Amino acid sequence: MTAKAKQRQFALDFPSVPSFAPEDFFRTPSNTDAVRALDAWPGAGGQGPHFLLHGPPGSGKTHLGHVWLDRVGGVKLTPDFDVSSIRPGISYWLDDWDRVGDHAWLFHLLNWVRECGAFLLLSGRQHPNAMSSLLADVRSRLMAAGYAMLHDPDDMLLHIALQKMFADRQLKVDQRVIDFILLRAERNIDHLRALVGAADKVALADRRSVTIPLMKGILDALTPSGT
Repeated sequence: MTAKAKQRQFALDFPSVPSFAPEDFFRTPSNTDAVRALDAWPGAGGQGPHFLLHGPPGSGKTHLGHVWLDRVGGVKLTPDFDVSSIRPGISYWLDDWDRVGDHAWLFHLLNWVRECGAFLLLSGRQHPNAMSSLLADVRSRLMAAGYAMLHDPDDMLLHIALQKMFADRQLKVDQRVIDFILLRAERNIDHLRALVGAADKVALADRRSVTIPLMKGILDALTPSGT
């Protein structure tokens, strides 16, 4: 098997396991407003029971949700959760709310949270106004919720995250390699994590350093067109 074939196999097969620890969330201009909003919610001042966190894929919604949940000591929900189990004063989080097919369940969840004096963070990719199939009652409640938006990762966030991903794996990588990856890779934290995982496996198997040629082979494997 050629070296490039090895790179292709490792790059495609390597599992990516993200860390959602608070210390691994980096505050940069792309997420500052959302972080500040969630730092203050729920709190005093007559804030509402619902908060909507919106952003594109890879912007950090799920990670920020975990950070918030850790801070408030709340409960993460799944679509099969019994809404009658909602308790007063408890904070709840529903990730990917816009992928929940049972809109009636969503409606009851929003109502129970309000009636019980609880708090609910909903994170997702789509804005309620962009979902034509959403129940009108659900949309109206979400439009009245607190709101914050995460933007696509900026250069600072991508740079810091990529450096830390390599450092966590005890890989010493030249700045030129970092710059090369950021020039060629998708501007997406999950994609960068997959690249670093693949690079670690190739470097270990072939006893090589992480260099530009190695990363080029991995990038070409993940994007066959080479673009």
